[in-house]
Amino acid sequence: MPFTRRHRYLRTLAIAALAIAGVVVSVALGGEVLRKLRLLETAASDNIQWTLSQVEVEYLDLAIAIEQFQLGRTDDLDTVRREFDIFYSRIRTLSEGDLYAGLREQPAFARQLSVIRDFLDTSVPLIDGADDALARELPALFEDMLDTRTTVRELAATGLGYFAQQADLRREEIADTLFYLAILTIVVLTGLFAASVVLFRLNRSNEARARTIEAASRRMETIVNTSLDAIVVSNRTGRIIAFNDAAEIIFGYRREQVIGQLMSEIIVPPHLRKAHEAGMERFRTTGEKRVIGQGRIKLEAMRSDGSVFPAEMAIESAEGSDGEIFVGYLRDISHRVKAETDLVEARDKAVAGEKAKSEFLAVMSHEMRTPLNGLLGTLALLKGTKLSAKQAQYVDNLEVSGGLLLTHINDVLDVTKYEAGKLDVDFVPTDLSALVRSVVDNQRDLAAASENTIEWSWVGKPLPPVMTDPQRLRQILINLVGNAVKFTRGGRIRIEIGAVPQGGGADVTITVSDTGIGIAPEDIDRLFEDFETGDRSYGRARNGTGLGLGIARRLTRALGGTIGAESELGEGSTFWIDLPLDYASDPVETGTKAKLPARPAQAQSILVIEDNEINRTVLREMLIADGHRVVEAEDGLQGVHLAQSAAFDLILMDISMPVLDGVAATELIRSTPGPCQTARIVAVTAHVMPGEVSRFTEAGMNGVLSKPIDRARLRQLLVAQEVTTDPALSETGLVDPGRLAEFRSEIGDELFAKLRQTFVDDGDALIAMLSAGGEGPAQVADRCHKMAGAAAIFGAGPLREALKTTESACREGVSEGRLADLIATLVPLWADTRKAVLSDTGAPAAL
Repeated sequence: MPFTRRHRYLRTLAIAALAIAGVVVSVALGGEVLRKLRLLETAASDNIQWTLSQVEVEYLDLAIAIEQFQLGRTDDLDTVRREFDIFYSRIRTLSEGDLYAGLREQPAFARQLSVIRDFLDTSVPLIDGADDALARELPALFEDMLDTRTTVRELAATGLGYFAQQADLRREEIADTLFYLAILTIVVLTGLFAASVVLFRLNRSNEARARTIEAASRRMETIVNTSLDAIVVSNRTGRIIAFNDAAEIIFGYRREQVIGQLMSEIIVPPHLRKAHEAGMERFRTTGEKRVIGQGRIKLEAMRSDGSVFPAEMAIESAEGSDGEIFVGYLRDISHRVKAETDLVEARDKAVAGEKAKSEFLAVMSHEMRTPLNGLLGTLALLKGTKLSAKQAQYVDNLEVSGGLLLTHINDVLDVTKYEAGKLDVDFVPTDLSALVRSVVDNQRDLAAASENTIEWSWVGKPLPPVMTDPQRLRQILINLVGNAVKFTRGGRIRIEIGAVPQGGGADVTITVSDTGIGIAPEDIDRLFEDFETGDRSYGRARNGTGLGLGIARRLTRALGGTIGAESELGEGSTFWIDLPLDYASDPVETGTKAKLPARPAQAQSILVIEDNEINRTVLREMLIADGHRVVEAEDGLQGVHLAQSAAFDLILMDISMPVLDGVAATELIRSTPGPCQTARIVAVTAHVMPGEVSRFTEAGMNGVLSKPIDRARLRQLLVAQEVTTDPALSETGLVDPGRLAEFRSEIGDELFAKLRQTFVDDGDALIAMLSAGGEGPAQVADRCHKMAGAAAIFGAGPLREALKTTESACREGVSEGRLADLIATLVPLWADTRKAVLSDTGAPAAL
């Protein structure tokens, strides 16, 4: 609307300016015509042409007077002098008169005038001299006059021609001016006509606009009066000038009660009144707006009964007929504030409940894993003793039951990790055929126990290695295949893999079909919920927590895929997972973990800090059995004292302990100078809930070994952490000979030798770079990642594990001390691995 008003104002102003300009130009042209007419009139009065004509006449009069004197017809020289003076005066008029200035600029006229003046100026002394001299020289003077006769005639003719031409030009100019004046008159008249039309239309438009404004005003009044928000308008002094119906309802006043009253006294609570008045005064004096135009703000307002309520207000300023006004829009938000308060309370309760659940699961995990660690560890030690066949069977049964219990605990923790967003997936090159084959081998005995057959195959051409998390995918498939085995008797279980290539990867579908009891279609979705089971026969003979399919669904989503099922009761079931997978650019790791040595090659000095006597005994016996030296501590503080008094290769640290827990003990060891300040510290704990592992790492721990402990994982940890320069250790199990032989047969001797030399050169360059220092953690991580892939190709498992450990530490922000320890591990390990690779057999060879 303001833009429209301005547009109309500018249009009216432009019309007026054009009209004024037309009148000004008309007056100017009229004045020019009058001026030129006066010029013509002035030229006629001066009789310029007559003057020019008289030049030649007066010349002839002078010539006649001289000739009469010479013929003796008169002896009066005064007549000659008088005619000379007249002719001289006429020439002087032409030489100096303003009317002849333009004429004198003509080259011909100026030349002619100069000749005549020269003659006159030369003759003046003679004319003004004595009569005797004049009479004597008069014949010569007459001869000189006759010489200028032609010049006088040309002078007159030139002047007459020039002024005739000027008269013609003035007439043309007047004609042009009159023409332009006529055109301008027409234009002005046309403009005035157009202005009249525009003004008429503007008048019609103004009338229509006035009607529109009146209607809009009525509508606005209706809107204001029917608004659910209170609308309060005040002037610069803070007095209320408008109060709508909603304001009457919200504040409890009638309109006539508040009009003219100070707004601060009507709706502002006493505790806010001083701040409100100070803000109004600041605005009136400085113009500063802190609330006005700042959008909706929350504050408190007061009703007529003095009660205070929460409100939401927006204030805007506008120009009214009596100056600036302030329009306030206010909404009672008492119900919303109550709802928000209730929601915050509910959220806090939910957060507290979630925290309590996490703490409960962490405690229960620890409380269950701790005795389970003692149970399974003791069983592992018992199996290493001499047992009868029946005793060995009992021990096996106990291990199976303990393993099942551990699986259930892990299932609950996986659910919690997923819900907390801490379920980690590690995408690495994976051979799907080998992965599915391992699942089938794992489940084959269980399937045979129920008289089932289990088989697998590709549908179409097998895929090359792909990028996925093999551990999580194997967990999904074992879950699906385990369910199929569990609910099938004397039937068949089949796994099929199909793929549809897509750019740099493929959409892979893996189906697990069985001929078991089937599932009712309405129960399929329910089975993917937590703690839901589908066992409705065999007297609940199929045990389980009901978490398996729920975990499988979570893991599939974590891998970026989907999972589903199709089934009919009595017709068997088909479960499927769809995964979008990229092709792998690096080779698949092949059996490096399986090729680790049975036990570490060199005894280590190990400090075990564990408050549980059974767990401490299990760890001590496992480590002593492998030839290690073990020192024990029953709490964190005792462990810190031992770590400060002697050097240990490895510290196995429990977390929940009396006096000083494992995290505090680790921080104290790391912060206090001593022989174990940079030693490796590994958490041995049942605390594997989301967030716990990162807390251990921040405290300075190098890894986590979750309870219950088994001998294989403990040995794997010790081998991976081993640091030694003893050749007897370095020359054992560093390279898989079978992998080397297979690699050589695949590519041929010549290419194998070339690639082996490249591998050795790259390793030497890496060690040289690490020893020299100067590279940042990111560069070290990249070089180690590249070398780790090459180590996998040559079957150098321990080297690859050490490189991967170094890479992970660098990417997570390793300290300088820790990086120095890792490099110290790699240098001797590379020297021995280098020998083993060059020997072709994995055993060392002389370089």
